[in-house]
Amino acid sequence: MVGPLEYPIVCKDGSIRDVIFSGVIVDDIITVTVVDVTERRDAERKLTESVDRERQADERRRSLLEKKLRTSLAAAAVAHEINQPLSTILMHTQLALATFDSAAAESEKLRTHLADMAAEGSRMVTTIEKMRSLLRNVQTTLEPVELSGVIHTALLYNKNLLSDHLIEVSLSGGPGHHLGDSPCRIAGDEAQLQVAIGNLIRNAVDAISNHSPPSRRITIDLIPMANSIELVVGDSGPGLNNSFLKNIPLHTTKPEGSGVGLFIVATTVENHGGSFNIGRSPLGGAEFRLSFPRPSWGPPSRS
Repeated sequence: MVGPLEYPIVCKDGSIRDVIFSGVIVDDIITVTVVDVTERRDAERKLTESVDRERQADERRRSLLEKKLRTSLAAAAVAHEINQPLSTILMHTQLALATFDSAAAESEKLRTHLADMAAEGSRMVTTIEKMRSLLRNVQTTLEPVELSGVIHTALLYNKNLLSDHLIEVSLSGGPGHHLGDSPCRIAGDEAQLQVAIGNLIRNAVDAISNHSPPSRRITIDLIPMANSIELVVGDSGPGLNNSFLKNIPLHTTKPEGSGVGLFIVATTVENHGGSFNIGRSPLGGAEFRLSFPRPSWGPPSRS
């Protein structure tokens, strides 16, 4: 038996075909078989190229996500620096008030305390502006993004955190629908959206864990509207007071928090041309409602 051997051959019309030759010798007679495998080889090459393109695209998305995660962590580190001058301001304020109450003769010490407060206040303002500039200058690449996929990815990243705190997550695509039933595509930056949704999930986990409510639940709703798509994250934590709502961004209810998480969320929504509102969840805790404009190429809203 001869072969099988694969060779490219040139046809009369100049085209190149991939063929497999094989031969069998029986009683001094050679029987040669030629099989044209051009289409199969083309399909295999296209499949390989498609797999390579998808792998390269995944690597680019992963690299971009890691870059923007580093950006958010850098911003959080900058926000952490705010705590030091703020503590100094509070200390000097207390000293100034004590000096003012004790005697007018201590006016020089009072002036020193006030000067230190002013210097630390200027330092804090500069730090905040650096952080704002850092976050707002993150490149936003708007491409077709399916929000339900981004939500599932963010939940996957936080799977262990949710499990460790025994928190149940309920997903919904609006009344009577499941998340992913209908397309909810926006013109978005997938990496930024994952960072923002991840922050909301972690904030909800912190709120529930720090106050130990009877119910430990987070709800995530994706609601298609006529001209927008709303992403709603609610929790069964203690909720937020009016003072908190008036001081966003950079306000936190956590003792060790910097408030940068919600600032990242608000900035991400702003970068996407949407709106960000905070209220009370039906579960009794906080509710964060992110509204993104529906792109012109998006599907019509469902009834």
